[in-house]
Formats: sequence, structure tokens, C-alpha cells
Amino acid sequence: MRGNVEVYRVKRATATLLCIMSLPPAACVPTLTPQQQAAIQQSAARTITCQAGSDCEVKWSHIVRWLNINSEYKIQTITDSFIQTFGPVDDATWAFNVTKVAEGGGIYTIDVKMLCGTPIGCYPKESVVRASLNDAILGRLVPDGAPGSYSRIQW
Repeated sequence: MRGNVEVYRVKRATATLLCIMSLPPAACVPTLTPQQQAAIQQSAARTITCQAGSDCEVKWSHIVRWLNINSEYKIQTITDSFIQTFGPVDDATWAFNVTKVAEGGGIYTIDVKMLCGTPIGCYPKESVVRASLNDAILGRLVPDGAPGSYSRIQW
């Protein structure tokens, strides 16, 4: 299984390098309409909370499912209040630490830390990944490839 991930990374890195070498940089980045950009920014900025019990359990299960589909790194640690993927390694791949923080009165905030393995940044942009995860946590199922989809984000 690990070999398949390495092959995927090599293919992705090769495709990115070819794009950068042969085209103007703007041609290598998907173009979004202003409405799509605004929707992504709004979703990415959303603070996610849950109520103790089934609300938190459902949202937590959505996080696990999203990470299993979208994170290049497998989940390393999972409890009822903390999820950590492996990584990051020296590549442009996101790793995740997710913590459920008690705010009082049975309310919890879900805090997502995204970690990038390279100083030049990871792809897709953090806002796109965060919007997708936030929408998935809230159970917003939308067409494949859009934020909130349970299908794999197109890296």
C-alpha cells in the first residue's frame, strides 16, 4: 500500500514540475469564479462546534471519514477528542491534528491544525482543504470535487 502512495506522489510531483516548466505559472492553477472563491473562504473561516453526545459523535465520524479519503497520510492516533495523521514529511502534502476542545456547557470546538512538510507551501491551498473538511464535518454533501464532497479532493 505504501508503494502506491509513493507512486502517486511521484506522478503528482512530475505532473506539477512539467506544468511549471512548460506553462506560465497561472496556467497550472485552477481558475475559480469570485463566487466560488468567496464560498471557499466563508466555509474555511467557519468555527465548527458540536454539542456533547450524538452531535459530536457524528461530526467526529465525518472527520475520520474525510481524512481517510483525502489525507495522503494515514491516521496515526485517534481518540474521542484527538485525531492525528502521520506526517508531514519533506513534501507538499498536508498532515492534520484535530482536537475537540471543551468550551463548557457540553459545547465543544473542533480545532483543526494543518501542517505542511515544506516551506514553499502545500497544494491545494489551505483554504480549499479547510473548506472541504468543514463542509464534510457539517454533513454538507455536494457534487464530487466541490468543497464538502466525500470524494477525494483533486490534488
